[in-house]
Amino acid sequence: MDIDDTEHTKKRSTNRLKLTTLFVAKAKAGEKRTRYYDTDAPGLVLIIESTGTKSWYMCYRRFGRPRWLRLERVGALGIADARDTVRKLKARLILNPDFDPQAEKSAHRKDMTVTDLIGCLTSAPTEQISGIT
Repeated sequence: MDIDDTEHTKKRSTNRLKLTTLFVAKAKAGEKRTRYYDTDAPGLVLIIESTGTKSWYMCYRRFGRPRWLRLERVGALGIADARDTVRKLKARLILNPDFDPQAEKSAHRKDMTVTDLIGCLTSAPTEQISGIT
């Protein structure tokens, strides 16, 4: 019985490409969550939920395990700002191995007062992330 080698050597599609504003605007939701990894800023991921919601995430490793940090929805944060944020956070991770952006975001959220929350909701979207950058 012959075995077709091409079927066993197929690589998994990883959706790695240089994300552009046009691509992000035209990307459509599928039946399942879809991830697009940016090749221009390693760690930046565009995730499109099956409902059509598009969000920017940063993927990084902490103690060998993958971690995901949601940055913001696509409409509230542009691709250039998302890349800049990921690069800054990755630099902090390299300089300080004990730094965990997800833990810092959670701690910042717990320490917020009602006044801080109102200020956060009325401020510009990039200012919301500035607390962890």
